[in-house]
Amino acid sequence: MNEHHVLFENGYLFGNLFLEAIPHPTGALGEVLRLLSTLCHFMGGANFFVFLLPFVYFCYNKNFGIKLGIALLSTAFFNGLAKYLFESARPIDLSDAILAVQSDLIKESSFGFPSGHSHVSILVWGILFLEFRNKLFRAFALFVILFTPFSRMYAGVHYPGDVLGGFTMGLTSLILIEFLFYKFPNFLNFSLQEESKVRVTRSISLAIIAVTLGSTLLSKGITHQQISSLEQVLIGTGSIAGFFVGLINLQILFPKASQWDRVSSVKDFFTRAGFLLPGILIFYIGLGILGKAFNLEDSLFRYARYFLTNLYIVLFAPLGWYYYTKKITTDGHR
Repeated sequence: MNEHHVLFENGYLFGNLFLEAIPHPTGALGEVLRLLSTLCHFMGGANFFVFLLPFVYFCYNKNFGIKLGIALLSTAFFNGLAKYLFESARPIDLSDAILAVQSDLIKESSFGFPSGHSHVSILVWGILFLEFRNKLFRAFALFVILFTPFSRMYAGVHYPGDVLGGFTMGLTSLILIEFLFYKFPNFLNFSLQEESKVRVTRSISLAIIAVTLGSTLLSKGITHQQISSLEQVLIGTGSIAGFFVGLINLQILFPKASQWDRVSSVKDFFTRAGFLLPGILIFYIGLGILGKAFNLEDSLFRYARYFLTNLYIVLFAPLGWYYYTKKITTDGHR
């Protein structure tokens, strides 16, 4: 393999010709473009979505949250897997004007093709655009969809070919997910006999874990770039496992706790947030800090971190809120 292997030897699609042709102004305009590029970088990352998804799922609409969750988690898995398989390098030997945009906030160590931020921009923000009819929000969503791919080239972290690949994957995923939920809106609703609920739930949960846990075996004897790309796969598989195991257990074993309306008041919002945030702080942030402090950032630990985070969000936060509100209602009628 070449020292700088790219998907295709093409100076425009996988070279610096187009990147260096993009104007990089200085002064106020340059600072605005740099800040917007940094914002799009943040909004396409796990730290942003790990807060967005729980609140959409638990505070806005459960079914829409499930759709958004499937979109996000599939992006992490398929995009990371594509990076891992294609092993296409990111841009190098860039001008100082481009490197100045990257700063310390826009740094990438995984392979380049396809662009994950371009993939997630059209898929997730496309779903949000179709869901919400507010003109101001739609304008913002459209800006994110269009500017994010440009910002990845402007910051020099992706070639045009990477961006085109990510955008194509995102558009394809958007069409498939919208078609799936339009054609089968209740495909995740389960109806089982009482005596078989526990057995079926346990069997499905174990099967999901067994299938997704196999991704942790891919990390033996690989390079730093492969490890970084594989991290996306582990985020996807661990999150998918926790998400669906939690969802199945909630809907089959605790059907009453799986029904809720969107937030009705400020007090209701903070009550629900009070059940969501501890799990995010403990499993996502806390385990992340613990892993770095004790050098536990191996594949199994990463998988477990995202599994537990999503399991808590989908299952234990709604359960806690349900029994809390039930107790409040019961106490109020005594």
